[in-house]
This record gives sequence, structure tokens and C-alpha cells, in this order.
Amino acid sequence: MLYKKGIKLVIKKSALYHYLLIYLLLLFQGSVIFKAFSDYFIVLTLILSGWFIFKTRLHGAVVDGTIIFMISLSALLMLTIVASNGSLSPLSMLNIISRFMLVYLVYYYDKRNFCNRLVKLVTFLSIFSLIGYIFSLLNISLVQSLLLKINYDVNIYYWSPVFSVMSHSPERNIGIYGEPGLHQIVINVVLFLLLFYDKEELQLNSSTRIRCTIIMLLTLMVTQSTTGFISGIILITGYLLQKKDVEKRRINKVLIGGIILLVLSVAYQGTNSFIYSSFINKVSNSQGQVDLNVSSGKARTVSMEADLQIASIYPLGAGFEIYQNEWKNHLNEFIGDSSSPVGLTKSLAIIGVPATLMIMWFYVRIGWKNRKSFIAYLVYLCMFINTSLAQPAIWFPILMVVPLIVNSKIISVKDYKPQMNDRELIGGIKCK
Repeated sequence: MLYKKGIKLVIKKSALYHYLLIYLLLLFQGSVIFKAFSDYFIVLTLILSGWFIFKTRLHGAVVDGTIIFMISLSALLMLTIVASNGSLSPLSMLNIISRFMLVYLVYYYDKRNFCNRLVKLVTFLSIFSLIGYIFSLLNISLVQSLLLKINYDVNIYYWSPVFSVMSHSPERNIGIYGEPGLHQIVINVVLFLLLFYDKEELQLNSSTRIRCTIIMLLTLMVTQSTTGFISGIILITGYLLQKKDVEKRRINKVLIGGIILLVLSVAYQGTNSFIYSSFINKVSNSQGQVDLNVSSGKARTVSMEADLQIASIYPLGAGFEIYQNEWKNHLNEFIGDSSSPVGLTKSLAIIGVPATLMIMWFYVRIGWKNRKSFIAYLVYLCMFINTSLAQPAIWFPILMVVPLIVNSKIISVKDYKPQMNDRELIGGIKCK
């Protein structure tokens, strides 16, 4: 602890360690730095998470449903490795399992404060991403000169720990991630917590909660992600269907204000509006009718058909190597992608039907068990389905953690008692 002018400032090491772990979870979401050094992140996660699970659970013969799930999923993935003759590599298997292990570590390290710290950290990063986004629009050369240049695949990024810029699309806010589609997942999950969880669970007063909601909505808008807008619409619709209270009426004003701004933007700028180019233009044809086969929708439809054909040939999973060699041969027409952009069907083809169904069970069954409400559960599932049809994977840590969050109606936050020595093992601070 520190002292300054008679004021005692207490710095809790356990909270600092928890924030670092949450930041690591956010990096695993598909950040620029994670993409460049993924192997190191996987090894670090396996060491931290493995130690935590062993010392706090397995060492005391405490095996809960999530640990049994991870063991079962590992067995199914090993079966895929054998069935595909090594086309699915052990490293690919560890990449998937390490994400579930990290989610387990980050949440159970201090589940009472997890939601509060996640919201605060993402809000903090969002503020910096908005500032960086504005400066990028004003002087992109200056911003790029201040950031670290990273070459990954065929893309060039300019990175910092709090925000990044894509060289080929600097007008879109990607946060710390490799693309807007990954950034929007984090923003929408935090919006989900802000809209559907009580202030006692979030440990935020009404004013702070509303400010965080405004920041999340602004950040979501400037990602210019079609998938993000769809998830945002699902969130707002579900929220408006809930019962009303005083705080909800205040948040309703914020949501309605945001909708009015979007409508005015389209009305004033027309086809030049970023809402039109990022959303309306991608879900409607030239006649103005809803058509999901325009733009990237057609590529996704063709990709799904190819994925399902491979899954029918390799029901236990083709593995990444075989999949990459055969995928284009199953396309009924040419598309520019090198592999499927649809995570759900791609997972069926690569890791197999059993392993994919096991992962779906985690989202669906555990999510139902710990549901906040029926509407919240449906909203979460719709967000997951929307993401799994738009992103090339289904194992995103920020989405995985939501099913683990215990409903306070089942276990009161006030009555929660931390697992003995959980934080002590990682942070050196005893739980009291």
C-alpha cells in the first residue's frame, strides 16, 4: 500500500493480476499481437491455467462439469488427430483447449468481480480506441508513426496495447484486434452484460452503467461491422422486451437516441452513410429488397455447402491440412476466400461432428443452466449463431465465458465465497 498526503492508497495485487488475466483473455480473442505470437500465448495460457486447475481443483479431487467438458473435448480432438492421420495437429488441438482453460482460469480466479472488471477494462480500451480512431481520421500518417508496425499474413497493422490500425482500412475501428468483426464480439458481449445483468452483479451504479453503455454503442458504430450491427439489433430488441423499471427507462433513452442518430445519418448522407455501406448495402439487393446472397452473403452460402460436403466425407474431422487441400474442390462456384468464413460448418469439417457438438453443448446447455432470463438466453444464442455464421471459428473466449457467469438468482453474489486459495495461487494474495 502507498501513502500520500495523509491519504492511504491501497493497491490490491489480486485485482491487478485479475485485470492482467482478463486482458490476456481479450488478446486471445484475435488481437493483432496474438496473431503474430500465438504459439507463445498458447504456451503461457497452458502453464497458468494448468497450474490453476491442478492446484485448486484436481489436487483436491474437485472436478466440476466444466473440467469434465474440457477432458471430454480433448479426448474427441485426439480422436480427430488419429482419424485424420495427423491432419489436425496437436498444436491445433491445444489452441482450442487452451481457450477453454483460459476462460476457466479468468472467471474462477475471482468470479464475484469478473463482470465488473471486464466491463471496466473493455470500456477503458474502448475510450482509447475511439480517441485513436478520431486521430486516425485526422492524420493517419502521424498515428502510424507512433505505433509498432506488425506484418501478419498479407496485412500490415500498426499496434499498441490499447488500440490498433489496419493499413488497408484505417477508417474502421478495430480496437486491439485484427479486424472489426473480432472487435464487435467483445463490444456486444459487454453490452449484453450492461443491458441484462443487475447493477448489483456488475457492481456499477446507474450513472456509470449508462456511461459505459454509451461508450460501447459509439464504439460499435465505428467498427462498421455488419455482424456487429446485427448482434446489436438483437441485443436492443431483447432488452426492450424485458420488464420495465426506472433504470431501464434511462437506458431506453440512450438506445432510442442512438437509433435516431443512425436514422438521421442515413437520411442526410444517403448511400454515403457508413450505416448504408456497412449494413444496408450488404443485406439488400439493387431493388432494395432483403437478399442475404449479395456481397459476402453469397460467399458464405457457397462455403457452407463445401464445408458440409467435407464433413459428410470426414465425420470425425478432416483436420486443417486435408481441409485446406480439399475445400476449393468442393466449391460449386469460385469465391476469393482461401477457406470457409463460416465457423460453425468449418468446425464440422475440420474437427468433426462429435467435437463440434460437444462445443455447442457447452454454449447451449451450460448457458441454459446459468441463464439470466429466458430472453437473455435467447439473445445470447442468437449472438453466438450470428457470430458463428460470420467468423471462421466458434471458439472465441469472450463468448465462452458468458455461459459460466452464475445467475445471482441461483447463487447470490453477496453469499458467494471464493474457492479457498484460488487467487493466492496466482497472485500471492489470500482470499478472505
